[in-house]
Amino acid sequence: MSETKQPAATRDGDLADPIAASLLSEYDIFEHYAPGLVVEQDQWYAVFHVASHAVEVQLLGDFTDWEINPIELSVLPSKKFWYYRSVSKAGTVRPKDGERYRFRVKYQANGLWFYYQDPAARRLEHTGLDGNSLVSASDYPWQDGDWQRPGWEYYCIYQLHPLRFSGRYPELNPLQTVTAELPGYIKNTGATALQLLPVNAFAGNVSWGYNGTFFYAIEDSYGSPDDLKKLVDTAHQNGMAVILDVVLNHIGNRDNVLWQLNQAEYVSGDTAWGPMLNFGSDVTRHFLINSLLYLAKEFHIDGFRFDMTHILHQGNMWANHVRYPGGVSGWPFIKELRYRMKQLDPNLLLIAEELPDNWYVTKEHTHSNWGGDWHGPFDAQWCDSFHDHAKSVLAGGHLDELSKVLTPFGDNWQDAVNYTESHDEVGNEDKRVAKIGRNGMGWNMSQLAAAMTIFSRGIPMIFMGQEGGEWLQFGQNGRPEGGGSWWDHRLSLTTYETMPYQQKILLWFQRMFEIRRSNMSAFSWGDIQICHLHNDNCIAAFTRDGGKYLIVLNFGPTTWWHYSVGVSGYYKELANTSWPAFNIWDFTEATRHGDQHHDIQDLHIPAYGAVVLERY
Repeated sequence: MSETKQPAATRDGDLADPIAASLLSEYDIFEHYAPGLVVEQDQWYAVFHVASHAVEVQLLGDFTDWEINPIELSVLPSKKFWYYRSVSKAGTVRPKDGERYRFRVKYQANGLWFYYQDPAARRLEHTGLDGNSLVSASDYPWQDGDWQRPGWEYYCIYQLHPLRFSGRYPELNPLQTVTAELPGYIKNTGATALQLLPVNAFAGNVSWGYNGTFFYAIEDSYGSPDDLKKLVDTAHQNGMAVILDVVLNHIGNRDNVLWQLNQAEYVSGDTAWGPMLNFGSDVTRHFLINSLLYLAKEFHIDGFRFDMTHILHQGNMWANHVRYPGGVSGWPFIKELRYRMKQLDPNLLLIAEELPDNWYVTKEHTHSNWGGDWHGPFDAQWCDSFHDHAKSVLAGGHLDELSKVLTPFGDNWQDAVNYTESHDEVGNEDKRVAKIGRNGMGWNMSQLAAAMTIFSRGIPMIFMGQEGGEWLQFGQNGRPEGGGSWWDHRLSLTTYETMPYQQKILLWFQRMFEIRRSNMSAFSWGDIQICHLHNDNCIAAFTRDGGKYLIVLNFGPTTWWHYSVGVSGYYKELANTSWPAFNIWDFTEATRHGDQHHDIQDLHIPAYGAVVLERY
């Protein structure tokens, strides 16, 4: 079939309009057309890739009476894409929201037809290869018109899994449940950004989401595309940004439509979790980049966290989790990805999971540029050093490890996303801070973890349940009361809000976030300095923003009076774990109280506690 072959006439005579029959070039598609069936206000089109020996491709669905009036697609001379474009006019075919469709392909003249899901489908009946794709053309009534993607200093991240988060709304699907909890519980944690574990469609109905098979569609067991839009809309109306976790380093082993269509084009190499994507293919890069642009534009997403990013640029080598190297490095791909995302909005936040730390991927000026942008491909990365050393100290390790925690990372303040819990660190391992805290004081260590993380130099992140002193593993051994599987376990948010001990942890997290939000620039750009570290006394102290803020941490059982941490000045206590609102075990109150500033040379420090002070 040549590029000049015209699609067959449809039941409504689309092609009587010469614009509808116009041809597209390879440049047109790569620059202006996303893959899949796309319905816009003034036109709709289909862009489809299949193995190069295909001789005919058709689009059929409810809107063509299926095989009765199939729509023929044209092919580029390179055979990289088959396509169809129609400008909507009265009386022409226009796919409607929710209608079913599939592509079918013939690989030899007078041969058999092979049927395929749309790999870029925006909605699905299900992920099975025998399923139908669904047209997505809803007109969601957004109410977040005043929202703008914020600067990095705004971010205090709360990471959650939609299914496992809350059981307080059993009549709602997971995305609706998160939406219901947003104006109350989630906002009241004090966080300013919500990070969702992957919500793209995956095989089956229960998963962490890292076995994704469709990069554009939303997981139907979580809810509909409009449910995700409602969640984001509600978050924005409540002053919260939304980050999506996305997986570009591999595709799942089940329901793998890209492998079925053309594994030679889409796949190169193998990982511990499934086939590696082919970053040397312009078709694959076009597919992946447009999936992110689609999510950002269609769902008003503010940022993305990229799973295991070392595979994206080291997958052509024998690297961790790489079973068989791919053909080329994905470095040009992630540089182009950054360029395209920043064209859409410079404030889109791009976070890498780059383990172990590799500050080159967030470096201000790298060896290569894309479109004149010399910055590393990501704005920030999960900080492995912060997590590992902070967690070690909280569990009983030597306080000297804090020198690798309370310190700058990278070459700009936002390079590090700092955390003591994430889905991996408390899911793959049974290591909730509340469970492993030193001397059995897990809940007190949770309060110290909050102060360390939220006042660190970087973007702070906590994992769902951490704010309530949750000790149950987010993983295979979680068991709800009365039995059941770990997938049946939900956080007991009501317990966090009402149970006296856990409520005090929640209130402490709220206060830490409140203090950080009160002076975002100081806790972002401001410096960080350790002013005191004494392992035998179990005391650590550090300052932020040239000493404007002083944070003192006591990892031991001794209540200290008139203890010098090497800082003096006119300071006021902003928070103290021995205050009644935060005092879990009724430890001795060691404080100068927070009603006024004091000219201090030393401090009162509660046992297993923290004090946060501000200089006048």
